[in-house]
Order: sequence, then C-alpha cells, then structure tokens
Amino acid sequence: YDQIASDDLTSPVLDERYVLRQAGNLLNRLGSVKGQCILDLGCGQGKLSKALAAAGAQHIVAVDVSIAYLQRLVGVSRITPILANAERLPFRGDFDLIVCTDVMEHVLNLGSFLVSVNWALREGGI
Repeated sequence: YDQIASDDLTSPVLDERYVLRQAGNLLNRLGSVKGQCILDLGCGQGKLSKALAAAGAQHIVAVDVSIAYLQRLVGVSRITPILANAERLPFRGDFDLIVCTDVMEHVLNLGSFLVSVNWALREGGI
C-alpha cells in the first residue's frame, strides 16, 4: 500500500474534483459534525479529514495503512494521523462518528473489520 499511496500522491488515481465532491456529499448527508470526535478510516490523501475539520469537528483521527498518506496530515489542526490496520483498530468506544470510503474492498477479513469498527464507536455512535 505504501507504493500505491506514493504513486497516488504523484499521479492521483482519482480526479481531485471527484474526491472533493464525494467528501461534500458525505458531509451533506451527515449534517452537523460540530463538536464530534470522528474516525476517518482509510483516510487516503486526507481530503475528507480536512473537510470534517473545516465543518467544525472537534477532533479527527485519520487512520490509514500507508505512512505516505499520513505524513501529509502531520501538524494539521484537529487531525491526528495514526498508522493502523482497519481490521485491528486500537480504539474502544472513542468515536461519535466513523466515516470510511473506498476501504471495505481492500480488507482481508470483512468480519474483523466490522467488529473493529463497532468496538471503536461510542454507544449511540454512527
């Protein structure tokens, strides 16, 4: 994944307009995220993480398996980049909201992924 990420950062796989529109559409569906603690799982280039921060999220944890993507988010206000596998997240009841786009097709064990995401949510989280 590090090579894929490095290649994507040099010559993006997806058109930036598509990625930004996808982030905007998701934000519109979510409604207000002000004050929420959010996990952006499989954050990629971090465009959704940045959009969530701009929309008023209290804190975003941006998780990816690629250090190349995460390095771009170091020092960005209200975003904490973390290297982790989506099937074994190091969180328990930490997030009000978890967003995840274009990730499930990459996990090896979908059941482990879903359990890990469920454990990371606070009671009543989305």
